Amino acid sequence: MPAPAKPMRLIHLLVLRAAAIVYHPRSVTYTFLAALLFGLAVSSYFVFRGEHSDSDSGITSNSAPARAVGSNLPHSAESRQHGLSRPAAQLGSQATNFAAGVEHRRGDPPAAPPADRPKPSIEFGPSLAQLIHDRGHITVTVHIALYDDGRKRHRAFGDGVTPVSNMYWGARFGVETHMVKDAGWQRVYADEGTGGTILSRIVLRKRIEPTAAWRARSVEAPFDLYLLALAWPQSNIVEAMNRPLQEALCGETTFIRVDGQDIAFGAESVLVGYLGQNRMLTQYWDPFTPLADCPPPARQIGVFYIAPRSAVLLHRPAEDYGLYSALFARESITPEAYVLSGMLAALESGEIDDAFLRESAKSYAKYQKSVTPQQAGILLIR
Repeated sequence: MPAPAKPMRLIHLLVLRAAAIVYHPRSVTYTFLAALLFGLAVSSYFVFRGEHSDSDSGITSNSAPARAVGSNLPHSAESRQHGLSRPAAQLGSQATNFAAGVEHRRGDPPAAPPADRPKPSIEFGPSLAQLIHDRGHITVTVHIALYDDGRKRHRAFGDGVTPVSNMYWGARFGVETHMVKDAGWQRVYADEGTGGTILSRIVLRKRIEPTAAWRARSVEAPFDLYLLALAWPQSNIVEAMNRPLQEALCGETTFIRVDGQDIAFGAESVLVGYLGQNRMLTQYWDPFTPLADCPPPARQIGVFYIAPRSAVLLHRPAEDYGLYSALFARESITPEAYVLSGMLAALESGEIDDAFLRESAKSYAKYQKSVTPQQAGILLIR
């Protein structure tokens, strides 16, 4: 858009006057005056152009642009109430304030558990070694709501009902494909679901050689790590998001025959979780209150939600209910299988705890090349 007419006429006049002096020099003084006028004209042009450009964008010289959600703002008390238990000092200088600009939050946050609710008697870390000694293996369960592209631009990857080509299941970075081709897992079982809402199930296995961290936990012999992944249609995303909490808090167990033995998943897994889109960003519900009357498990179970901004409403209540927080997302992320494989790499190593976050961030940055591992770590929380 052109600059205002009056300033431009003044600039043109200065340039013409300078040119006239240059072409009719009378002395050194006139030459100096010509240079001065020309410099003033150029400076005036950029000043007027800059002021006019700022006014078009709604930014004046005395104001700064408003910060969007995801800018470097400190955590508030409200943001901690909605799932962020780490203080800002631990989150780093780029901690995100979720209290501003999140329109999906309607009603109250998930209710706190009863004050007299017992905590698990066996904590997450010690329970791992106990299960390995008792069973010779440990298991992980992940529920996946198939990706749905509401804009219908990429229906092959996002129709929400076809696992084989779906972005979160059979596509290049879907769980079924990525975990086998890139993360070193072996597929040992597959079916077409339960005949109801589950569209597909697979069981993957990896043989774990004890590391120094595992030996420090008194695990000396190799053991198997099994992963059960369940594909849900997008229309059942709410049920898919609720199921990990039902398994962890109310003891829902799934048995699958693998390698000649019945392998227990769900409530018998060491980690249960969800991967996919986050319906809570547009539709609020409290997944915890209906589970408050379930007797607490004796063993602390880990939970994870690899979904955009899953920490906002799920992280703090999960810890309040005595669950072990493995991985959640503070900000918008791409919830693909490499995040899951990074998190499980920590379990494979036996380091757990902050290694869940560190390895997930490292894997996310490897495939999302626009972020560094440090930046990816800010997007996640455990």
